[in-house]
Amino acid sequence: MGTLSALTTGWWGGISDRFGRTKVMAVGLVGYLFTDFMFIIVARNARWLVPFGGHHILILGPIMEGLAGGFSTVAAAVNAYVSDVTAHGSRSNAFSTFQGILFIGVAAGPAFSSILLKWTTPDILVIFTVSVLISLVNTAYALFLMPESLTGEIREERERKRKAEIEEHLTTHPSHSAPHRSWWARMKARVADFFEPAALFLPQGNDWRLTLVGVSFFVCFLTVGLYPLKLLYAEHRFGWDSVDMGSYLTLVGTLRAVHLLVIIPAIGSVAIKLFKPVHAPTDTAESATQNNISSSGPSVSSEVLASAARPPAAASLVSTGSPASSRQSTPKPGMPFRASEPTAARLSKQMLADVRFDLNLARFSLAIDSLGYFLVVFVSKSSSRAFVLATLLSAFGSGSAPAMQSASLCLLKNPSEDSGKLLGAFSMIQATAAFIISPLVFGLMYSETVRTFPEAMFLCGGILLAVSFTALILVRPALPIKKRKRPIRRGRSTRTKALGGSVERVRFVRHQAGPSGLSNSLPTGYGTEDEV
Repeated sequence: MGTLSALTTGWWGGISDRFGRTKVMAVGLVGYLFTDFMFIIVARNARWLVPFGGHHILILGPIMEGLAGGFSTVAAAVNAYVSDVTAHGSRSNAFSTFQGILFIGVAAGPAFSSILLKWTTPDILVIFTVSVLISLVNTAYALFLMPESLTGEIREERERKRKAEIEEHLTTHPSHSAPHRSWWARMKARVADFFEPAALFLPQGNDWRLTLVGVSFFVCFLTVGLYPLKLLYAEHRFGWDSVDMGSYLTLVGTLRAVHLLVIIPAIGSVAIKLFKPVHAPTDTAESATQNNISSSGPSVSSEVLASAARPPAAASLVSTGSPASSRQSTPKPGMPFRASEPTAARLSKQMLADVRFDLNLARFSLAIDSLGYFLVVFVSKSSSRAFVLATLLSAFGSGSAPAMQSASLCLLKNPSEDSGKLLGAFSMIQATAAFIISPLVFGLMYSETVRTFPEAMFLCGGILLAVSFTALILVRPALPIKKRKRPIRRGRSTRTKALGGSVERVRFVRHQAGPSGLSNSLPTGYGTEDEV
């Protein structure tokens, strides 16, 4: 399931940019509930399913969930939906809020299941039945009740643009058309479509910012495999039972929810008041211009913004992203606009402040999480209380992923059309690191070191988070402009003479010389030209 999710999540993210977020949410939820549904079917009808493979038919559930993307696709679609309906710029608060709501469910799920089994029936399949019903309700809500964040006009415009790009590509490369391509070439093209979102993390010239954020995100999620091994370590070292483990999970989930729902939004609101340069417009025309830019949303091109937004204090910096401003309405994609220099300068400063806030929040979260793992290595041997206090620090490091995703949306060159693709690529990285590589690596490490040095996995986790922190330190919110010195060739001096030889006036004109070394044109109002 993890391998299939890693392959399909990015592709579903690109589909959500074209056909809408809610439809992709529904697809992921259907795949998610299919696993529980197959478990119920096999458990209730095990004898009848023997000719069809018996309990081996359970593998159909993870296969269907992986093809639909599962939880990773739902998370990417939800984050893309949030990015569509929130203000452009820092979205750490919004992403953290939704992730905090998720951890509320993680903390309340075990308690709800225990109450359900205690007051209804001891049959464990009741939990899976309720899970399927909840997933069906979520699917129906996503399909029929949740308003779509992408309007029909935006989707049609993107589809027309995509077809135009395909036609242009086939015009310049006729050999790539279907009649001239072999089946092997068509198959490679189909496979490449699944990995296309990951290309957003490739360096663009000297711009390695998204690449470094992707590396940091990948290394950070390599530590997810430690979560279940913490319980095995506590059982081995301190003799925990199921009650102790349940209480510990509830405590960790509650702290994560409080941190994401209360602490991070509070920090964000304080940072907005202290550090984000929001200025009131000075006149009516500038106010109208600012409203037009705000309403244009992600259709604002980074080149126009960078050329217009050159404040004197930051003349050597350029930022590639969408302006961090409150959106008034959703315009048609590609709507042209003209920004005055003071307004664009303020938007550029505000956007840079958003990126700095997101990056600093992610760095702080990674540092706290890494410190917690290092403390486990040195203090966990003393008592279970020290182990709990050290591992609870990871709850305060849960803001790294939302902050990195928010910063990447600000750094994206075309956020209006590639936000779903980018968040799908993040989910692809998450599925690869957390569901494929991490459980295998840390499971083997723990099995080999449990007798001699069981804390080795925590040491490795702390080192990985330190590497992730280092990669994020190298990310700069803006790129410096390299000014090229162009040699200026001076033309001959010009002057105007009176008939009697007296000089009435002398003017010298600096101009670009032509191929012959002389001036191609002379500004009007300077009289005739005489050689000196």
